[in-house]
Amino acid sequence: MSENALNVLERIKHNRQEQDQCYFVLELWAAVKAQGIEIDHVESFGYDPKLSPKDVKIRMHTIQSLNNGNDPFIKKLPNGGYQLLAYNFVRLKDGTTKVLTPMLKAIP
Repeated sequence: MSENALNVLERIKHNRQEQDQCYFVLELWAAVKAQGIEIDHVESFGYDPKLSPKDVKIRMHTIQSLNNGNDPFIKKLPNGGYQLLAYNFVRLKDGTTKVLTPMLKAIP
């Protein structure tokens, strides 16, 4: 069975997107490890504006005032849900929280 060129191109595009996603995740884990956090101990990632450093809070306040008061690191989805655009902490398996400095871009 032969594939036409459009099917091959579509499959390559899909594979490239999966590969880009894998690179992003690996870079995220490397950034966590670079902050001295053992990746085997991480349970989850999160974002809490109260944990942001002071300089980030100042920028957030400026952006929020231009963005109708919306947090610049949280995107509201059409279905009413929310998507994090950045992580500023990790929750470890023992229940403790480690602040990420600098904040890390969230997985798209």
